[in-house]
Amino acid sequence: MLADTAEEVEELDEQDELPPGTPRALSRLGRGQISRKNAKLTRRAKLARSHAPKVRPVPRHPDGLEAWQELRAHAYVRAGYRCEKCGKFRDQAFGGVLDGHHRILRSRGGKDELCNIAVLCRECHEWCHRNPKAATGLGFIVPSRADASRRGMQVYDGSWVLLDNNGNYAWRGTTKPEERAA
Repeated sequence: MLADTAEEVEELDEQDELPPGTPRALSRLGRGQISRKNAKLTRRAKLARSHAPKVRPVPRHPDGLEAWQELRAHAYVRAGYRCEKCGKFRDQAFGGVLDGHHRILRSRGGKDELCNIAVLCRECHEWCHRNPKAATGLGFIVPSRADASRRGMQVYDGSWVLLDNNGNYAWRGTTKPEERAA
């Protein structure tokens, strides 16, 4: 049985006939520590709610929205306004929208460069983020330590391509470029 106040501790000590200097009388559980601890926890919880941490917004595209839109437009032209994974044209895609997907994820340091942008429909874009291992095998996600311009990507017709920063496919073939070089 735990005591909530100093008076209850003294009553327990009298019942057990303990002298006033015993360890239980001086313990952290005695002398009202439990009730004070609960008050501290309640105070901390209130303090945390009233003083929420300030979140600094990270700029979505450091070079500006116009630069991102221009870069994405170049990627659309390179892909022929088709999803590079499934081959759906923009007007066949869900909502008529194609996304610019960062192959090296932005959260892992991926930059806004044409070799790092894959054009995907919304379904394929979501698939890439739900299945990162499979997407990495197909080249739609590239590890952060790798160079996106040297990593192949398998497009909708089954061929492998290398992307460059000029808005073209630098190489197109039937085998994975990494295997071809070995």
